[in-house]
Amino acid sequence: LFERRCSEGHIKRCHGDLKVTNLWVRSFPVPYFQSKLLALDCIDFKPEFCFIDTLSDVAMLVVDLERLYPQETKLANRFLHIYLSDMQENLERVKPLLEYYLTEKAIVCSYVSILFDDQQDDQEHELGKQYLQIACSHANHLRKLIEDAKRIQANQPVYSN
Repeated sequence: LFERRCSEGHIKRCHGDLKVTNLWVRSFPVPYFQSKLLALDCIDFKPEFCFIDTLSDVAMLVVDLERLYPQETKLANRFLHIYLSDMQENLERVKPLLEYYLTEKAIVCSYVSILFDDQQDDQEHELGKQYLQIACSHANHLRKLIEDAKRIQANQPVYSN
């Protein structure tokens, strides 16, 4: 999957740490009250950190949406489906890789939050724990996808939960 994504041109200069707080809406009142979504960040990474799979870039935003709106899983899913559709991505084809990226980004967010964010002692790294729960959820989805793929390769029936 990684090699196919690379050969198909999905490795591009991306934002690198796309989160909700990096998105800004710029409105243009003339001629028709148009809005434009901008991805802005005051921290710029080394360029080699920004040449990544476009799915990896969007995965961090999805993880951030899941953390900010845990009761509204439909929001993150809807965003993801619209993004995949607009980018002409086939969800079934990229699902295992996407779950990998979602797991990885949630782990990175948890790690950064726990180690570097200035948090109060009484919060006990709550933000990092939230990201870690999201990582565990996506890791479980990824494990199931891998197990299902192995069953298919072995011509065994696939059971869904």
